[in-house]
Amino acid sequence: MSDSLHETQSLELRDAAGRVLGSFVAGRALAEVAAERDRLRADVERLKAELQEARQALETARREAARIEAERIESRKAIAELLKEPPTFTEEERADLERNGRPLEGLIEELEREQPS
Repeated sequence: MSDSLHETQSLELRDAAGRVLGSFVAGRALAEVAAERDRLRADVERLKAELQEARQALETARREAARIEAERIESRKAIAELLKEPPTFTEEERADLERNGRPLEGLIEELEREQPS
């Protein structure tokens, strides 16, 4: 048996029955393990932060999707309501259309073409 330890070897102290009483690790090996532990802890903290950011982004996306879905539903309701009855015009609106816009007949024909059968 040698009196010195290699810098990567460990040493165990046992009693007469062979039970381990203690383990000793060379200083360099301990420093390497401690450095690895610190690096892994830093990685864990970085990954926790990334996970939190991803969760926040997911929640934001879910809220936006819900908002868009509600807007889509409202738009469909509005379109369905518009298509229920043909548009009506007051006498003033008809006169204004005849003076400044298309003739009423042309507008009605256009609206009828756009309305689904």
